[in-house]
Amino acid sequence: MHINRIPLAYTKLIKSYLENRKFYVRINKANSGERTEVPQGSTLGPVLYTIFTSDIPTQKKTITAMYADDAAILTASRRIDTITYNLQTHIKEIENWLQNWRIKVNAETSAAIIFTQKKFRHNPDRSIQLNNIRIPWGDEVNYLGVTMDTKLNFNKHIQNNKKKAYGIKSYLYPLLNKNSKLDVTTKINKYKSIRPTFTYAAEVWIQASRTQLRQLQILQNKTLRQCLDAPYYITNTYTKIPKIPTIEEHINKIATRTYEKMEHHPNKTIRDAINYDKNQMKRRKRSRNVL
Repeated sequence: MHINRIPLAYTKLIKSYLENRKFYVRINKANSGERTEVPQGSTLGPVLYTIFTSDIPTQKKTITAMYADDAAILTASRRIDTITYNLQTHIKEIENWLQNWRIKVNAETSAAIIFTQKKFRHNPDRSIQLNNIRIPWGDEVNYLGVTMDTKLNFNKHIQNNKKKAYGIKSYLYPLLNKNSKLDVTTKINKYKSIRPTFTYAAEVWIQASRTQLRQLQILQNKTLRQCLDAPYYITNTYTKIPKIPTIEEHINKIATRTYEKMEHHPNKTIRDAINYDKNQMKRRKRSRNVL
């Protein structure tokens, strides 16, 4: 905290929060043994962890992206051997840093992937290792709830979230079907509680194919038709509800609002993520190109 120029008064306050703290659990007349640690799930926890890991090693040829205790190391090159070298070099520094601060990382839950529009027959022959444990190359990875494949078309992500939404919809069937005593407005609000499940991270996959977006629109149409108890042959029931936009309109609104915030974000990495010429022709559209 001193290195980060945090005022001494705050440093002393945090010190009193971390030191000499014990707790136990009591159920009726039974007490558990005392444990020495800070409370889990506290408000200060994420902030203190961010400060604690603020000196994680960085390199010029890689980008380190962290959110809470999830981390991603990115590098770019036309040569696969350069990619593996940059990643392994950076990971080696992180290993020393982890050992110095006594932080344990589960290497078995880590994954490596190459994003490219080019066709390649197999993953790199050279593996990445963390603490002498091989990190496998895969065709898809999940990071912060977003499933990314090598082509970044997000088909698997959309399919997974659509499946989750249908599962939630089935649980809510007693509240949404025609025999439910809930009024239409309440049913629509129930649907709005489902919608974030399949539009999660829309800012990232807004450039998804028309086929994928159409499947999400079908999900919305089915749910709204159920809420209104409308016949199956009425395809545009949502037009009778002024405050329910189409899926494409909804995710465009989400993305536009997010990109506006990112332009003025204090984190340079986040600002740089959208700092490109959206009018420049590319073989594959990026997120802002579709707005």
